[in-house]
Amino acid sequence: MKFLVIGLKSDERTMVKNALKSIPDLDFDLQLSGHSVEGLFKIRSFQPDFVLIDESGLDCTMLMQLRQARAEALIYVVVAEQSDSRACELIRKGATDTILRDHLSGQPFLSLILRACERLRISGQFRVHELAKANARLCGVANTLSTMSWLSDESGERILFNDKWLKFTGRTLEQELGKKWTEAVHPQDLKRLLSVYTNALRERKSYHVEYRLRTADGQFRLIWESGSPQLRADGAFIGMLGSCADISQTIFTKDHLSPVFEPVGVMTTLDHVPIGVWKLDPNLVITKTNPAVATLFSVTPEHLVGRTFTNVVSSIPDNTFSRVLQHGERIKLENHPVTLTLDEKRRKVFLDFAAWPLRDKANKVVGVCVSTTEVTERLLADQQREDFVAALVHDLKTPLIGADQALEAMLRGNLGPVDANQSELLSMLKRSNQHLLTMVHNLIEAYRYDAGEARMSVEEFNLFELIDSCIQELAQWSTHKEITMRSVFSSGNGIIIGDRMSIRRVILNLLDNALKFTPKDGVIEVSAEEEGGDVIFRVSDTGVGIPQSEFTQVFLRYWQGDSAKQFAPGTGLGLYLCRQIIVAHGGTISVCSKLGEGTTFSVTIPKQPLPH
Repeated sequence: MKFLVIGLKSDERTMVKNALKSIPDLDFDLQLSGHSVEGLFKIRSFQPDFVLIDESGLDCTMLMQLRQARAEALIYVVVAEQSDSRACELIRKGATDTILRDHLSGQPFLSLILRACERLRISGQFRVHELAKANARLCGVANTLSTMSWLSDESGERILFNDKWLKFTGRTLEQELGKKWTEAVHPQDLKRLLSVYTNALRERKSYHVEYRLRTADGQFRLIWESGSPQLRADGAFIGMLGSCADISQTIFTKDHLSPVFEPVGVMTTLDHVPIGVWKLDPNLVITKTNPAVATLFSVTPEHLVGRTFTNVVSSIPDNTFSRVLQHGERIKLENHPVTLTLDEKRRKVFLDFAAWPLRDKANKVVGVCVSTTEVTERLLADQQREDFVAALVHDLKTPLIGADQALEAMLRGNLGPVDANQSELLSMLKRSNQHLLTMVHNLIEAYRYDAGEARMSVEEFNLFELIDSCIQELAQWSTHKEITMRSVFSSGNGIIIGDRMSIRRVILNLLDNALKFTPKDGVIEVSAEEEGGDVIFRVSDTGVGIPQSEFTQVFLRYWQGDSAKQFAPGTGLGLYLCRQIIVAHGGTISVCSKLGEGTTFSVTIPKQPLPH
């Protein structure tokens, strides 16, 4: 077990070391760091399991950077005196919990280390078990795909191939893992393939490439491979997902390799790509399609030629391609729903469209080229993943509430007397449980709004008083950061009808963001007034500001700007939830900001609720 101590006095470090030595059968590696900046470098290189850091001189930004550098570590902050509000602030910034300085040489510290060892042991066993289950599920999903497919990790090493790939190559999974799959790629194509693949990995972008791959019988066939980056919910890159299609009409043996590089017509090549390609004249009449289009619509290519594109794909408006024809622009439509009107079963699919101009030798636009890629399976898989996460989070809620109530009962002494050490331990557990419960509630709220299942508890309340209450709730944090928070109310009495708890969440979230990004000696002001049938409030700060180019993105789900990633990384759900709540009340929320000067969020809420 790896321990890292940051700060602390010489005698305190000795106490920690002696305490670790006194624990039987504890195999540990201890490293010491004089200050938090040095500790940040060590936590990245040493990768400790347990971090003990002195509160003296600790900056909250540094604490968040320590947590970001080692998400799995247990980080305990040594404090001089017990304070629930300070402990909550440190936990919110990344700490696991706090421990009193006086307890470093006593039984509480030994108990803490033993609990940490057991926690890490159970966590490790759980991760191994969950990884095995996840791998089994992933293999099952991969084998249902209609194409040869593979999956890589974030380094590009391929960690999974489905059965169709293994059957095609005649090799086992162990023979393909890592970089061993390249053994079946033709030597003349390998350098080009790896160049395309490496570039896509580095830039985290999709790619398409042709190459020759050896089959189970030792012959080569021409493969069209498409790969796309896979991201976690927080936007972190976790690897590439690829699919391959055999686009050969001829089996290439060693005696027939050279014709692969002989020039071929463009449409001849497009006849074999797995995406649909359409050629349209200036009136959007279809002049040619490749077989992938015909297969999608269950007809022959000849059946589509001569028809108007917007009649075949009726969900595309007639003016969609006007920018392409009139200005020579390229356009894209993603996840567009299409009902296959030529299919007797009227199957609904989702397609990605791309369109660009066709030009003659004089560079005049003489038509439109359209590509279509079916993404129905991808969207269904995304929806299934969302449903799974929503169900998982919902199932976590009940036991967390039960644990919170049980801990509260124990702290009150309902189950028997509690001494000081037990009370400290129970308080630590309760704070951690409440932190996790808050995260679960936020996720549940996000899924409810996305699914249209959010229910508002409508009541009459005073918005001005609620704003003052929220400012008071965060007063201790603002005092600690030496930031002035104030409210200014002008016209009206602030009485509205709506969901008080939801509006409270919006105010607290906007104030929390302002506190995160406002430096020492800054000012945060909440102004409010009535205007006609609306109440308007604005949260203004003198913080770092938001670039104008990011204004349209700040309310997107999981989105985080460069400032947020640098100063206060989070889930990217806060402003998204704010917008969902305000829109549900029939209101609006907007942002105005200037880099280096500050940001203002403006919220307009009708005084009377919308009819439901």
